[in-house]
Amino acid sequence: MRLNLSATKNFPNLSLIAGESYITLPLLITQRSELNSIMNRHTRGTIEIIISAICFGSLSVFARVGYKSGFTAVSILSYRFLLASLLMWIIFSLFFPKLTKVSARQAAAFFLLGVISNINTIFMFLGLERISAPLAIMLLYTYPAMVLILTAIFFRERATGIKLASLTMSLSGIYLLLGAAEQRADSAGVILVIAAALVYAIYIVMSQKILKGVSAYTGGLYINTFAAATILPLHAPTLEEASNISPIGWLAIIMLAVVGTFVARLLLLAGVEKIGAGEASLLSTLEPLVTVALAYLILGEKLTLGQLGGGALILAGVLSLQLHNRWRKE
Repeated sequence: MRLNLSATKNFPNLSLIAGESYITLPLLITQRSELNSIMNRHTRGTIEIIISAICFGSLSVFARVGYKSGFTAVSILSYRFLLASLLMWIIFSLFFPKLTKVSARQAAAFFLLGVISNINTIFMFLGLERISAPLAIMLLYTYPAMVLILTAIFFRERATGIKLASLTMSLSGIYLLLGAAEQRADSAGVILVIAAALVYAIYIVMSQKILKGVSAYTGGLYINTFAAATILPLHAPTLEEASNISPIGWLAIIMLAVVGTFVARLLLLAGVEKIGAGEASLLSTLEPLVTVALAYLILGEKLTLGQLGGGALILAGVLSLQLHNRWRKE
């Protein structure tokens, strides 16, 4: 027997539900479809942010390989952004030419994000010259808390109990993962890294606003391009310098450009556009866990029981947020 859905127009009693509400079957199907679309969009955004966090987590490991090959912090940045930008322009121009078109206003906004991105990186590297890497990373990852505050102020997003619990677990896990001891706590270095965290929080929140109505991939293309353009005056690669780079050094730079910049930044922006800056920043606390795991696998560094416990706490924080979102939508 086939049900004629159009009959509900003439016989509204066919659509009575529980004697009170009155929703037609086509409307129920439409609403269900819209709900599935929203859930799928959120799931895609979550996956994009997690993959982005894994890619960003590789930066420190490949940067250390680059340092051992003779690169400086600034030279790594210039090669990283230059190669990533060239790769993006080649791929987008050949296969996605429409994504390269922006208005003057959009270009100005992307230029601002590119400059902010570089300010964040420069503050971080200056801070790393004064304090140890574990302390610097712990201070940097105060930025999810800053993002929650900024989104509450500017976007009226509520800092829910589950978000705060997830943040607490993740920050506690990072503290255990990277170790509590600190022998070189220079106040200027601490201020610089906290400034880097604040600048990065501003970058994430501004990205959510600026990318509305614009492809995240277009945003990534222009942000990387402007980041490269503004870092090149500090260090412009030369043919002589490039010819002296060892194969291992080139491998590190290529991985930084492709994995840690091209893939990582595009997926970050795409994920922020789908799930918002607040949740994206909480998921990004996976980055230090990935860094420690890769250091163990690639650089042969040892893992302690405390680090394993810290990693478990970070995963618990991320999983609790995802399970809550799934339960709420069901």
